[in-house]
Amino acid sequence: ADGTDLLWVRAPMGPENVANGRENVDSLNETARTAVLAWFADRGLLYDTEQELERAYGLYLACQESGERYQEGMVEQVVRPAASNRRIICFETTVTLPLEEPQMIENVCLSTVFDRTTGEVVSGWDLFAIPEAEVRAWVAEQAAGDDPALRAEMEAALRPEWVLLSPEYLSVNFPRGSLPSQETAYGWFEEYEKAPQAVLQPWAIPDAPENLA
Repeated sequence: ADGTDLLWVRAPMGPENVANGRENVDSLNETARTAVLAWFADRGLLYDTEQELERAYGLYLACQESGERYQEGMVEQVVRPAASNRRIICFETTVTLPLEEPQMIENVCLSTVFDRTTGEVVSGWDLFAIPEAEVRAWVAEQAAGDDPALRAEMEAALRPEWVLLSPEYLSVNFPRGSLPSQETAYGWFEEYEKAPQAVLQPWAIPDAPENLA
């Protein structure tokens, strides 16, 4: 009633008309392009606008009671190509959501890998040359180091869509709330040349940026 903006909702972007260097969805053949666009259309938005608005209004009321200034939140979803080679193309979805702390946001990053000939989804586990259980253990060992409790949490929590491929490195992003001992999101990355050769499938390593089609 006082004219305060509660929440900004940006129109979702991609995968159409969003490029990473010279690579975009139009680089695919018609079959693959149609399949990729249909997959993202079927998945839709990864946030609930009404739910975010209700949460924003609750925060606004709390600020009214405490006398603090309310800062409007913002939600957004962007899908962009992240990496590719002759066999696969990887898309990264970034969902931006407001946090309860004033003027703070979080970005949740998710990966989807497609066969660039057929447009079929490639499971994140299939990018590795070792079984799922070994992938979990390897990622946890690299990301958590000497912290056994954190390693156990990572092994249990890891989801294949959190494994992101870029032209230079492999990364894993654990969203806020996925690891009980961590208050914030937790990220880790490894350059391909430093990762053991037997971990990733040879065909899963993207081209360097200058080699993108």
